[in-house]
Amino acid sequence: MRNGQLKPGCNVQIGTENQFILGYSVHQRPTDTRCLIPHLEKVKSQLGKIPSTVITDAGYSGEENYDYLELNETEAIVKYSMYHREKSKAWQKDISKIDNWTYDAEQDTWTCAAGQTLVFRRVSKEKRKADTKSNTVITGVQVVKAVH
Repeated sequence: MRNGQLKPGCNVQIGTENQFILGYSVHQRPTDTRCLIPHLEKVKSQLGKIPSTVITDAGYSGEENYDYLELNETEAIVKYSMYHREKSKAWQKDISKIDNWTYDAEQDTWTCAAGQTLVFRRVSKEKRKADTKSNTVITGVQVVKAVH
């Protein structure tokens, strides 16, 4: 590292159930986020299936991981990275956060703190590189416009 820090060269993942090790994997990826899917694929190759429930900390949160777990019909107990921020009083009082707006399911509209109604327009897709192998993840982004 150019800043003088030493970083580990490997990331070891271990999956357990009832204090028994089900599987382990070693990765040359620095973050846990990018290790979950390869780790579960290795466990699947060894056990013939992915566990029905996966419990992780926020380091494993990410849309690609959530999609993978859902696709494999695995119950995901994965705390998302913004969890603690969203629970703070400052976040809950911030009128710019869509979480603090009112949603009308029948009309599929949001109403902001200023009383403006916003209507769903479309879903756009965004490509992201998930890792150095240039895997792409397609994500849905809701775009809204104010109704006058």
